[in-house]
Amino acid sequence: MVKEKKFCFCILALGKIFCDSASLLIQDINKYAPSFEVIVCTNRPAHFKKMENVITIKHNQKGLWHPCNDKRFAVLEALKRYETAFYIDADTRIKGEFPKNLKFYPGFNPKGSSKNLIKILSESSNQHSTRLAKKLGVKLGINLNQTHFLNDYFFAVRRDNGKELGFIRWWGIISSYLELHKFKPGDGFVMGLAAQKIGWDPKGDLDILKKLIINNPEGLGRKRSVETSYLKFKRKLGYSYRRAKATISALRNFDFYYR
Repeated sequence: MVKEKKFCFCILALGKIFCDSASLLIQDINKYAPSFEVIVCTNRPAHFKKMENVITIKHNQKGLWHPCNDKRFAVLEALKRYETAFYIDADTRIKGEFPKNLKFYPGFNPKGSSKNLIKILSESSNQHSTRLAKKLGVKLGINLNQTHFLNDYFFAVRRDNGKELGFIRWWGIISSYLELHKFKPGDGFVMGLAAQKIGWDPKGDLDILKKLIINNPEGLGRKRSVETSYLKFKRKLGYSYRRAKATISALRNFDFYYR
């Protein structure tokens, strides 16, 4: 059921460091956008149990190496409840009053103008990623010259007669394909391919938020805890489990993933 308020915030927060950071972001939301709900996909639901306006969804990492493409699960949970999902990275802060009358277009609403995917690939020295992208473009039946690299630390997805579900589905398929072929895809790369596949032309008016929403102000990605032997073993075991599960799933569509 769509709620009276037409959008909510959604966040992916896995692990203590990102849950701590998400807690600060939720405090910002409650201060600058009060009464809007926040949906958090997390492996630590208890971390948020005392916070106002929060719905937690239990989620364990699905991505093989890193969970950036797991953002799709937070977006999906939000779209089950609201017309528009406003995704925002856990390591982000809001620094002022959030506009009350934002306009969201059906489909993908990026934070600003999007770069051409082919142009980004041509600037990269990673020939493997370029070959994979071109092969995937053929498999998907899309023109990479018309495909965008979508900015990813905040964006909105609005319902579009079911196309949003196709977008989420292809986001998962494409990320799995790239990971199984030993490429660690960023979500901006994968979202661009998925949007092009379902025929979305990303547009929106979220530029006004670029000075209001600050990404990673505390340098969260540079804070690394000491990894004990147990944690290293646990990380490798988790990777092996996720890879085995993804491989079994891919074998059901062998021609797409492996030919």
